[in-house]
This record gives sequence, structure tokens and C-alpha cells, in this order.
Amino acid sequence: MVEMLDQVLFLEKYRPNTLEEVRGHGHHVRRLKNFIKHANVQHCIFAGPQGVGKTTIALALARQLYEDTWRVNFKEMNASDSRGIDVVRNVIKNFAEAMPVDSGRFRFKIMFLDESDELTKDAQAALRRTMEKYSNTCRFILGCNWPNKIIDPIKSRCAVFRFTKLTDDDLRLIINDVITGEELKISKSIIEHLVQAADGDARIAVNALQELSYIDSPTIEDTRKIVTSVDRALVKKFLETALEGSHKAAVKIIDELIYNYGYSGTEIIEEAALMLEDWPDLDKQDFGRILYKMGQVDHRIHEGRSERVQLRGLVGFISLLKYTSSVCPKMDIEE
Repeated sequence: MVEMLDQVLFLEKYRPNTLEEVRGHGHHVRRLKNFIKHANVQHCIFAGPQGVGKTTIALALARQLYEDTWRVNFKEMNASDSRGIDVVRNVIKNFAEAMPVDSGRFRFKIMFLDESDELTKDAQAALRRTMEKYSNTCRFILGCNWPNKIIDPIKSRCAVFRFTKLTDDDLRLIINDVITGEELKISKSIIEHLVQAADGDARIAVNALQELSYIDSPTIEDTRKIVTSVDRALVKKFLETALEGSHKAAVKIIDELIYNYGYSGTEIIEEAALMLEDWPDLDKQDFGRILYKMGQVDHRIHEGRSERVQLRGLVGFISLLKYTSSVCPKMDIEE
């Protein structure tokens, strides 16, 4: 337990300063180390989900390249804040055309353009021209969640790094780095809950640890309130009762998940779908039918339909599978 509030965010305090300190993504880290070794950095696309380290790795690369002058030779921008062509023609172009400052053996600067997939097509076309024209003075790293939204002329000029979610082991290492550094008293059960809830996103885990650091002897319940991850035991119980044909009991669990714990319908469906993949003795056709129905229900919820009604309908569908027969074949209940 920290005795006074730390004014530095854990996300910044424990952000790796070098590529050697980065947890996970070993293959990508080795590729980037070769860039440093050969004193040449390509235009790059860092593609992958949020919270896996794209920005952190770009910053670590810049620090190692430029050392004391990294702040003047590296610029980070979020493309989702300014999506249009004007920001490319003005802000980005002005940075790209200027020569680097005391950059040692590197004759170029680096611009990290996060969420670059949010740029309009016209802005991307202008960016492609800027990348070509000023490649001697500036190299671009484009961070994005969806590389398919980046136009082909840009992709063909970049080395693509496809980042995946952090593994559970990598998350445990990151969590333990913070716990050790802050001398926190966090139980193993809480660590495992954070790993599950973060689902490969280090930001979720580290932010949760900062909140937990202000609580004396934090518990699992404290952690659940901070990180809204679905209670797996309840979801498992919901599936068990529904597959057994106990419609009313399953509906009661759904109501508990929604009203007592505040989980959304989408969160419940996502966890149930993952759990269903390893469900013992589940008929392959039933597995397919249930997943298909879950997709339909999730789509309707996203369209604004009642979560409670849609999830009750899902319970009814799963429960009916128990009572199908030659008189009432399974295909009939899908109509």
C-alpha cells in the first residue's frame, strides 16, 4: 500500500525505456534492433489491438536511436484527432521537411502517427506523397488497429509489424514489475483476475494496479469493481443450467449478471462463446447452432434491442436443445 498518492501515472512510470525492457513481441523487437544496428529505419506500420505496446515500442526505438536528443527528433501524433488533409499538408509536412537535430549517425527524424487508419483517403494520399518526398529527413511509423484501412500505396512503402495481444505470461511479468516497483501487497488470485480481465491489454492491467495501490488489502471484489470482467463462474453456471434445459434457473443467472453485477449483454455473450469452445461432450451441430444464435443476439443488442429480452431468447434457444426429438427436430427451433 502506498502511503501517498503518486502523481506519476504507472503507465508512464513503468513504460520501457529501451527495446531490451519490452515484454513480449520478441520477433518484432529483434527486427527493430537490426534497424538500429544498421543505422537505417524503414517506414513502418505497427498494426494490432490497443494496449499491446505499439506506442511504447516506437518510443523505446526513438530513445535508443537518438539518446539525449530523442524529444526533438521524434514526434508523436494521434491521427484520429485531426483526420483531414490539412494536418498532413501543414503539421506533418513541417516536421518531415526539417533536418534532424544532433542525431548522431542517423540523418533522419521519426514521426509516429497513431490511429493512422482514421485518416481520410485524401489525407492518406497526401501522406504518401509526404513520405516519398521527405524520406531523407523523416521516417514514418504508422500505428493502427485495422491495417486494411490503410491505402495500398502506403502499405507497399512500409515494413509491416503485426502485433498480437500480449500473452498471459507477458501480462504477469508486466504486473509483477509494477507490484515489485511499488511494493504492493497483491494476492495471486488478484493477479490472475487482472490477467483474465486485461485480455492481452497491458493498459487495463496497469491502470487497475494504480487504483488498487490506493486500497488497503485489496480483495477480488475490489478488483472486479475496478476491472469489469465477467464472472466466469456465473457464466459457466448459466451455460450449464441452460444446456440442462433449466430455463428459469438460467434466466435468473442472466438477471443476476445484468442487474447485480452490471455486465453488458455483449460481455456476457463474448465470455460464454469463449467458454463454449472447450465445453465437454457438446454436440458439434449444437455448438454451431448456439454460436450462430449468439451472433444474432449480439447483433440485435448492438442495434439497440433490449439486452434482457435478447438474452432470455438465447436462454430459451439453448434450453430447447435438450428437448428436441424426431417429432421436434433441432432444425425446427431455428425458425
